[in-house]
Amino acid sequence: MSLTRARHWADDLVQDTLERAWRARASFRPESDLRIWLFTILRNRFTDGYRRQRHTVQDVDGEHAIRLSSPAEQNWRLQYGDLLAAIERLPPDSRSALVLISGAGLTFEEAAKVCGCPVSTVKSRVQRARRLLMEFVDIAPARKARRATRGDEAASAKSTEAFLQ
Repeated sequence: MSLTRARHWADDLVQDTLERAWRARASFRPESDLRIWLFTILRNRFTDGYRRQRHTVQDVDGEHAIRLSSPAEQNWRLQYGDLLAAIERLPPDSRSALVLISGAGLTFEEAAKVCGCPVSTVKSRVQRARRLLMEFVDIAPARKARRATRGDEAASAKSTEAFLQ
């Protein structure tokens, strides 16, 4: 008990020492002293355990583990996959207008030249695509819930628009 300073650790150390000695009984030489051989095993087991324990953090309540954990990364991948699937469901004209404006970063005028249609048509296609995307990925109910809880329509609309842009 003088090595460990705790009775339960001392008991574990003695039990571990006896298990090790039993497994290594073939290496014991009859002309040597059994007590010295057992104490050598005990001291080595204690030293190994002490070295291992220095690199181990005592975390009984799990607070340290919580600080070391990282949030799951697959949620954004699932959401991204849902968004891509929703974009694929859009009508081709709306999808291409949305990708040109939101994805490629073109202006409405540049997108109109690419599509070969008036600027107003591109604007309506993008607006239609955004509205359909919100329905497809179920943003509209979340938007209404945020409005109801915060009473801040402008902030809610801006955050939804930022998501889709």
